[in-house]
Amino acid sequence: MGKAQELQQIFSKKKLTLSLAESCTGGAIAASLARVAGASEYFKGCIVSYTDEVKIQLLGVHADVLKSVGAVSHAVALQMWRGAIRQFQSEVALSVTGFAGPTGGNSREPLGQVYIAYGYQQQIPQILAVDLKGSRLEIIEQTVCLAQDCLLKLLTTP
Repeated sequence: MGKAQELQQIFSKKKLTLSLAESCTGGAIAASLARVAGASEYFKGCIVSYTDEVKIQLLGVHADVLKSVGAVSHAVALQMWRGAIRQFQSEVALSVTGFAGPTGGNSREPLGQVYIAYGYQQQIPQILAVDLKGSRLEIIEQTVCLAQDCLLKLLTTP
């Protein structure tokens, strides 16, 4: 059984809903979940916030935070997570922001740096920060796998 199938079964069994806010993955996490029959039982939707403008307008990310720490940061991942919870009214949300390449990145936000925020609506989310290596597609694929692992960890840890 694949991770997406396992997530579908766990979310459905626990009667929980999920929403996503994706940036560097461009909707790849949502696509991986939606491929599984029955995803509509738990998966409410995804905002692909590829630009700062969308992060601000749809997810409520603060412009001053984007300016001070950049889009690829702990603070922005957290605000994107909050925005997904607010927009979709889900019990669980996950957000991801990062630089998949091949361009982008700088000394503050290096290429391959990814932040994943995930957690239950009524709790403080966990935030995973990783530095990934590889091509653009490899970084996206690694991020999708990490996101699924984060959700599985969240749902199966007592």
